[in-house]
Amino acid sequence: MPKLKIFLVVFFILLVAGNLSAREQKKRNFGLGVVIGVPTGFTGKLWFNKTNAMEITLAWAFTYEFQMNVDYLWHRDGIFKVSEGRMPVYFGAGLRAQLRNLGSTLGIKGNVGFEYIFPKEPFGIFLELSPAVLLIPATDAVCDGGFGFRYYF
Repeated sequence: MPKLKIFLVVFFILLVAGNLSAREQKKRNFGLGVVIGVPTGFTGKLWFNKTNAMEITLAWAFTYEFQMNVDYLWHRDGIFKVSEGRMPVYFGAGLRAQLRNLGSTLGIKGNVGFEYIFPKEPFGIFLELSPAVLLIPATDAVCDGGFGFRYYF
């Protein structure tokens, strides 16, 4: 019985140590955070690889109750030189939906911005501009913008 206890303790220690080591090496490709601007709310970003990602924003503004954006983004490193970390410029396209008391809207949008991704911490800070063309219920042109941060898991 004592050999079994020793084996279980050693096995548990090795399991925990291996798990901690794997966490340190893990790619942090999913981020959640906050965006402040027009609109203000929550943002999520899923990296597919070093260049491509999808961003979802769930937010609100003073002129309407709720807005949801979904964008496919392309990133390019090297435009802004940083000594540590990454600061890719990104651009993309997607959909924008608003839910209002006076009626909902749906449109297509662009997205351009940059994000500084810290080298040793799982954080990113970003600034972006999002022009859009609303198509339903009527055609209109608008532009949103904001800055924010994400914690990457």
